Amino acid sequence: MNSTRIITASFYIMFSIFFVSACKQAPAEETAVTTEENAPEAQSTYKEAPMIEPDEFEKGMDKNKSVLLDVRMPQEFEQGHIEGAVNINFFDPTFKSQLLALDKDKKYYMYCKNDSRSERAAEFMLQNDFPEVYVLKGGYEAWQTAGK
Repeated sequence: MNSTRIITASFYIMFSIFFVSACKQAPAEETAVTTEENAPEAQSTYKEAPMIEPDEFEKGMDKNKSVLLDVRMPQEFEQGHIEGAVNINFFDPTFKSQLLALDKDKKYYMYCKNDSRSERAAEFMLQNDFPEVYVLKGGYEAWQTAGK
């Protein structure tokens, strides 16, 4: 194998590892012990995104006339997506600014492949004063498994 092939193969392996790790769920956070230093009034304004099952997600997005966001890469979106979804690529360098440009008065339902990217995006939105952001638990994979 010549050096160009080795470099190309190494790049694809590294990209694949990065991509797969970005799609895996983050481990559950440990429960903190409340002390005087970390009492509720001293804690950050961290907000956890509500994770909802496919049936509840479907009902909510229809009933609330909300915005449906798919935060997967464009290639993933093209391979299949929930009807009516708007694609905003999580890995785009302007991703956060694209989210901040959205109307804060609307309700957002979002998903990615398995919920890790969408959960992080939803938490960012909640921390930036978007009052209602919901995440499809299990992501697009769960949506397909549920036969939606």
